Amino acid sequence: MEKRKEKRVNKKLMVNFSLDGLENLGITSNISKKGMSIALTEMFSSNKDISIFIALPKDVLNIKGKVKWSKKFHNRFSGDIVGDMGVRITESPPEYLDYLETIYV
Repeated sequence: MEKRKEKRVNKKLMVNFSLDGLENLGITSNISKKGMSIALTEMFSSNKDISIFIALPKDVLNIKGKVKWSKKFHNRFSGDIVGDMGVRITESPPEYLDYLETIYV
């Protein structure tokens, strides 16, 4: 049974995020109006506030959120990606919602 109420879109976008005073890079795997999933090079714990700079084709936007879950990939043999985290968006600029409207199919 699907728990999400908002439509998600599989979209790979570069993000730079700040969590616990540390900056890191990631790649979104899916995005929506209220959340996103980010592939990570380092694991972080849940219930932390996060600031995300997301690179859109014509702009870089700042989005605020909270880490809801994170999971480590097992048996991963290549690349620097070690896990994935889910973020609930708590604050986003109107340009982010406008962008989502252009990619929803």
